[in-house]
Amino acid sequence: MISVVAVANAPVFSSYSASKAALHSLTQGIRAELAQQGTQVIGVFPGPVDTAMAEAVPAEKIAPSEVAKAALQAIETEIDDVYPDLVSQSVFSAIAAPLKAVEKQFVGCGCFNRSAIATQ
Repeated sequence: MISVVAVANAPVFSSYSASKAALHSLTQGIRAELAQQGTQVIGVFPGPVDTAMAEAVPAEKIAPSEVAKAALQAIETEIDDVYPDLVSQSVFSAIAAPLKAVEKQFVGCGCFNRSAIATQ
């Protein structure tokens, strides 16, 4: 489970945001490494979820069960990234196309694969 704060740091949760940014990067890397063997790697990026951690966050929260449903639907429909609530949908609609284009560019260039790096 990643979080919308992986791409936009939440000042009160700086270390949490940083760890989610690292998880987002790891998800992209693992997705690229395992794509050839047909393994699906899904990133789930909810905004505030109705949990004890987000209790004091003054925002509308999504139920954990709704996040789980969205993740399962992504498996069935083979979607790479899941934005299960209005907060994450709003954030990612503004930035998703440019970021996804760069991710696909890195995967397609062949310059970032183990065999190319190992021969240098």
